[in-house]
Amino acid sequence: MKKQKFSFFNIGTSSLVLIFLVLCLVTFSVLSLVTARADYSMSSRTADRLKQYYQTSSRAEQILAVIDDSLAALYDRSSGESAYLAAVADTDWNEVVSSAGDALSDGVTIFLKEGETPLLEYELPMTSKQSLHVAVVPLYPTASGQGFYHIRSWKLTETSAWEPDSTLPVYQAPKQ
Repeated sequence: MKKQKFSFFNIGTSSLVLIFLVLCLVTFSVLSLVTARADYSMSSRTADRLKQYYQTSSRAEQILAVIDDSLAALYDRSSGESAYLAAVADTDWNEVVSSAGDALSDGVTIFLKEGETPLLEYELPMTSKQSLHVAVVPLYPTASGQGFYHIRSWKLTETSAWEPDSTLPVYQAPKQ
């Protein structure tokens, strides 16, 4: 009887394939974990920013409601369009908003720009680098149900200058 020889090559191949598969699975699981943590971090930052924006926007709408009520009261007391626009220009809008509550007027200054038509502008800080800028044009309603203002702008503005990140060691060619 002949002895059967077991080939070392057959046992080694299956072991190498098994080791390779385990390494692939470990690598992909680590990559999946890193990606999931990065996605969670990004979604948390996005949720926080949206929450700040909606809180600031809600506060801006509350200020706009105070302005609307004041414009309605000025309209009721005025005898015509010119008297109404003169009353709008003479009103201390910062006092009007601060009378609605300190929490509402904290950090808010309303500017009245005069020209052909008055323009009320105010900014509410959202973050240390952004604020919500609102510009409102008071209108004299000519028809029933028409509003007392028109929103000219409602936008986020940068409050600080952008500074590029220059910390990467970039190759500087020698000057000739």
